[in-house]
Amino acid sequence: MQAFVGRDPCDVPPEAYDSLMDTAPRNPACNRTLFWSKTKDIVHAFTEKRNCYLTLEDTALGSILDGLIWCGKNDSQETLTTACPGWSDCVNNPVRSFWKRASVAVSAFCPY
Repeated sequence: MQAFVGRDPCDVPPEAYDSLMDTAPRNPACNRTLFWSKTKDIVHAFTEKRNCYLTLEDTALGSILDGLIWCGKNDSQETLTTACPGWSDCVNNPVRSFWKRASVAVSAFCPY
């Protein structure tokens, strides 16, 4: 994934994932997608009981990457899964930027 490989793990803006979003399979659930912030457990409990709503984690990319941590480091081709910045450690960390960009992609595809 070129978005974060070889980059400072705190300097991966959401736009770095543009090419991934352009090639990812789209399965829009317009008017059925729930966005959440700091309420993951509640929203997922609701969507499990009410099979008519989906979250970003229910999409192809979201289901694969949910719960994972990844990053790169300057001038390295390695993908790291340890020693990566946490969600709040820096604004443009790879994981946070991915979810921001994925949210924009889904909401742009289904204008409400």
